Amino acid sequence: MKNDKYRDVLLTTSNVKIKEYEFSCIRIHGTIPAGSEGNRIVEDCFRTMSEEVNLLESPSPIVVYDYLNLNYDFGDHLGAFFWVLPALLDNVGIVVSATGETLSNLRDLADFIGLWLPILFMESIESVWCQLEENGSELRHLLEKTKQCRDIVRLSKDRESPIPIVLLGSRQTNWQYRTGKPWKRSSDLDYGTVGNPKDLAIFASSPWRKLSHIGHPPSVLLNSVDDANSRGFTVMLP
Repeated sequence: MKNDKYRDVLLTTSNVKIKEYEFSCIRIHGTIPAGSEGNRIVEDCFRTMSEEVNLLESPSPIVVYDYLNLNYDFGDHLGAFFWVLPALLDNVGIVVSATGETLSNLRDLADFIGLWLPILFMESIESVWCQLEENGSELRHLLEKTKQCRDIVRLSKDRESPIPIVLLGSRQTNWQYRTGKPWKRSSDLDYGTVGNPKDLAIFASSPWRKLSHIGHPPSVLLNSVDDANSRGFTVMLP
């Protein structure tokens, strides 16, 4: 998948069969623009993946992302589209293969999204396949987190009261929370929710694009309003 502005970004998909499982492997190559400037290209990549791979109907409990040739600095977009939505709405665990600064930056993003996220990082595709073939302890831990996340989401699709929205920075606070830099006119509204994975799943599947300046789904989950406020974020209470 190519884009007029960012011609070096390419997404390819393939299936790899190991033992009784057939896994979807998603490869993204190139440089993703940092922050809000990368929203459009990441969404285009996600749309391409969604057209080629139906994770919800996949027999595999995980999806493998090959980011070995990806340059990523910062931005919620990658985690929001490729991690949060598949984990919550497609019921799959996330395995990421990356190295160097990209791996370090992706780990930071996963930490920010929250410990609930069923994600496993590996520095080579060979390590991923080894874990899958041997049913290694890291893979078993990932699958357990995936099951816990799925069970929480399935408990209820309804909620009696609205979900608090956490505004993370940029346009609404005049500074970007990941860089500390002033917002630009291209900055979108970065946001998440307070609650548990069920709340985030409900919000992620809602018509969030009707909100002004939304460039990607909610990407972070915080335990409480106090937790959000202590980090300097604004919370829109119901």
